[in-house]
Amino acid sequence: MKFLFGAILFLLLFSACKKYEKTNELESAVTTLSASNITYSSATIGGNIESDAGDPVVEKGFCWSSLPNPTIDGVKIVSGKGIGSYTYELTGLSDGVNYYVRTYLINSKGVKYGNQIVFNTLSKPVKDVDGNSYNTVVIGNQVWMAENLRTSSYKNGSKIFFASEESEWYSSQVGTYCFQCHEPEYDAIFGKLYNKYIAKSQDVCPTGWHVPSSQEWNQLLDDLGGENVAGGKMKKVATDLWISTSEGATNSSGFSGLPGGHYVSVGSNIGCNSSNIAYSGYWWSSNNQIYELNASRDNVNITTALPTYGYSIRCVRD
Repeated sequence: MKFLFGAILFLLLFSACKKYEKTNELESAVTTLSASNITYSSATIGGNIESDAGDPVVEKGFCWSSLPNPTIDGVKIVSGKGIGSYTYELTGLSDGVNYYVRTYLINSKGVKYGNQIVFNTLSKPVKDVDGNSYNTVVIGNQVWMAENLRTSSYKNGSKIFFASEESEWYSSQVGTYCFQCHEPEYDAIFGKLYNKYIAKSQDVCPTGWHVPSSQEWNQLLDDLGGENVAGGKMKKVATDLWISTSEGATNSSGFSGLPGGHYVSVGSNIGCNSSNIAYSGYWWSSNNQIYELNASRDNVNITTALPTYGYSIRCVRD
């Protein structure tokens, strides 16, 4: 008899647990949908509640933030009550920012949150002091220029020294720029090449932007899966500019790297390394490391800058 009583008790408890699991599963059936219609300052978010499991939903809506895992204790948007789908247009957002969104519902048992989604608003173009406009792109939590710097002026408007020939570049002890092969026609495509004094300066990028440090470059690579694969995601697919295209070249990050080459200077007249234009692109960090994309490889090669060479600059937002 004791055995029979124990068996019945076990079955009742097991049934109750299964019922609770089923109810809990249904209560959690609140889903956050992917954001759509994303602009510089707005986005449409959506949610859906499939079932209330017999426990009426007295409030539903969204909570959102620029930080992960938002809750109703922060910013929330009430979208009514009951089950079904619902949407809301977020406005007044900042450009180039990651936003985190979760749906929620409230019933007699409390608050239930849906899955978290993240979206980033589009990043507005930025202009330098010379009036050059640059497309920008959000990668991870950073906003990068999607084009190489072309300015011939510091942000205060004063002119950067221009080396029109090899001897001027090699002997310069101040911030200096030049064109690849001394050909201005390359400027519109690849931007200018700058020396080490410019790279160490934080006075050349537009206001609110700066030359990235190696730490910021490394964060970019980490966001793209690491230096062994990030290169392919950073290379603009332009077969007329690259000598060849590596298998992983997709530009999925939007970085849009191009093979602008570098300026070779060893004190003699060999400043033009024209074949290098199609093979590699090189970018300064503010602390003397160079980040290279190569036509035939999907990795990013990290080296120490050669002191009399010139490389491209990409600015990152403060």
